[in-house]
Amino acid sequence: MKESQSASRAGFEVDFISLCRPGEKSGWETMDSVRVYRTSQKRYRGSNTFRYYLSYLMFFVRCFVLGTFFYVKKGYRIVHVNNMPDFLVFSMVIPKLFGANLILDIHDPMPHLYKTKFNIAGTDWMYLSLLSIERWSARFANAVITVNQPVSTDILAKDGIPSDKLAVVANFADGKLFQPGKYLPINNVLRLIYHGTIAERFGFDEILEALADFKDNGNVHLTILGEGDYQNTVKRIIREKELKQVVDFRNRFYPVNDLPEILQSHHVGMVCYRPSEATDYMLPVKLLELFAIGVPAIAVPNKAIRHYFPEELYFSYDPHDLRSFRNLLDWLIENPELINQKRNRILASREQYLWQTEEDKYVKLLKRFAA
Repeated sequence: MKESQSASRAGFEVDFISLCRPGEKSGWETMDSVRVYRTSQKRYRGSNTFRYYLSYLMFFVRCFVLGTFFYVKKGYRIVHVNNMPDFLVFSMVIPKLFGANLILDIHDPMPHLYKTKFNIAGTDWMYLSLLSIERWSARFANAVITVNQPVSTDILAKDGIPSDKLAVVANFADGKLFQPGKYLPINNVLRLIYHGTIAERFGFDEILEALADFKDNGNVHLTILGEGDYQNTVKRIIREKELKQVVDFRNRFYPVNDLPEILQSHHVGMVCYRPSEATDYMLPVKLLELFAIGVPAIAVPNKAIRHYFPEELYFSYDPHDLRSFRNLLDWLIENPELINQKRNRILASREQYLWQTEEDKYVKLLKRFAA
């Protein structure tokens, strides 16, 4: 969304092909001067490997047909393909053959994410196949961009993608949308919030188990916003541990424009996950959005987070020891002034972590290819 809006502001005409959400109609819609074409296909939510890849294949075919048809009508100079899957870049073979420049945007290194998601080894045929597809896709594209420096240097370069083809455009939050609100005092209840994908890798079972210790005190409350493969399990854990008074699970998709107001009504954001090869390189968008509005986060520091953020800008705990999370919550409840101190440090350095600092990199890349 930020990339397409930035391209539009820079003078490009932008068409965007996407999936369709439940309740939405397929076809064209204009959003902030970007023309969005929603296909009739909806996102697959589940853990069946075959159905995952079938959904990718179906979207590939749709993009091939639509991309070719629209290219014949409009003659695109640049096609920007967001993974996953990486091989989606090959759906734009016709525009490529006739001179369009292709950008492959690797938000998630697919081989490493699926190695974690499906618990496969580095010698497994599935992992090696995804690795080959990633390399072929990068070779087919004119440029590869990704979301943070550690992913670029520690993963993609080592996977065999030439460094001179790689560029980093960090997925920082839009500072015009995510603006700081008023400080929210703690009146006996510490209000936590998690927003984003509901997946097993984010460690919901451990967090909810820790919150069970606070359900009789009434001084901690967690709001969870989002949907995903793990949502039914989260509902079951909330029910089994009798956490309905402590956890408010709003199980639906929230448009990005709705998030700032909701986030500002909480004291601390949750940026939790299980450490793994895939999660060690995530620079979570939820952390960047919290940072932009001045809401401190409780995070598990990984390589990407440590690369960009000094420790004094977030709270942390040991994901291998639930006691450290419980102790942190007790500490914040007993010393609420620490949250405002953290907020002031965040606001003092906020400007360097906004999308506006990355927009120039992206627009320069587009203009180089359009020239």
